[in-house]
Amino acid sequence: MFSKIALILSLTLATLTWASSARAQTALKIMTEVDRVARESSSSTFQEVKLLSCKYGKKNGKTVCIETPRTKRIESAQLDTGEHKKDSKTVSFILEPIGEKGMAMLTFEFDAQDKDNISWLYLPAMGKVKKIINSDPDDDSGSSFFGSEFFLEDLENFDVDDYDYTLVKESRFQKRPVWIIEAVPTKAHLRKTRYGKSKLWIDQERHILLMSQLHNKQLKPYKQITMSKIERIDGVWTARRMIVKNLVAKRMSAMMVTAVCYNIKVPRQFLSQRALIDFSYRERELSGLREHLQ
Repeated sequence: MFSKIALILSLTLATLTWASSARAQTALKIMTEVDRVARESSSSTFQEVKLLSCKYGKKNGKTVCIETPRTKRIESAQLDTGEHKKDSKTVSFILEPIGEKGMAMLTFEFDAQDKDNISWLYLPAMGKVKKIINSDPDDDSGSSFFGSEFFLEDLENFDVDDYDYTLVKESRFQKRPVWIIEAVPTKAHLRKTRYGKSKLWIDQERHILLMSQLHNKQLKPYKQITMSKIERIDGVWTARRMIVKNLVAKRMSAMMVTAVCYNIKVPRQFLSQRALIDFSYRERELSGLREHLQ
């Protein structure tokens, strides 16, 4: 009798192990396709966005600002770089409000796990450029995107190899069929991220991310990022609106894409510290890029 029970338990355990492995393989396949769609759809971007940040609360069941939001208008240019176009360089400039005009940020992202992503923040009032190591998990203020609730890592390219995946279930979100996938950072990546676990809502037809729930390293809910108003622009699925809620601070930021163009010629030399500090050079290059916006 006991041998039969042991056999049943053994078979059950083997079945569960196989099912878990199958879900992991399926999830990895899905995320690899998400990565492929994102990387192959565009190699350069120029866009203008509106960035709002505020403390939030609930009113009539909806999440709303409970204070006057701080609003910024930002332009940014991005270019894939590196041997296999898996690295990236991005430069962003604040246009409004007038008191922050001229602030700029340059970011280098590297696909190699042994290289840290780096940003440089230019503060015109001080005439100084500050270097930021994006992977420093103890530097929340320095790694914020222009004082918003978006960390720089929230806006970086997703690297499939940095996580282990499990397919949790299939569901519906924003009236679309989705996979819900759990992503846990690998041991190597854990030192570079503020998040200990993520849940991802992936559109089954378009293979794009619709929502992510981010947990801190104590695995407590930390942030929620939602994409909406999704359009196909220049052949690229684009979320015109992205909202992040900081569930701990009860603050949120909304990033609205007001104009964007893809796969245009972004001068490689423009993505440098010269663009941060040389206003005349910056405006000369930006004027050419603005002609492509839609």
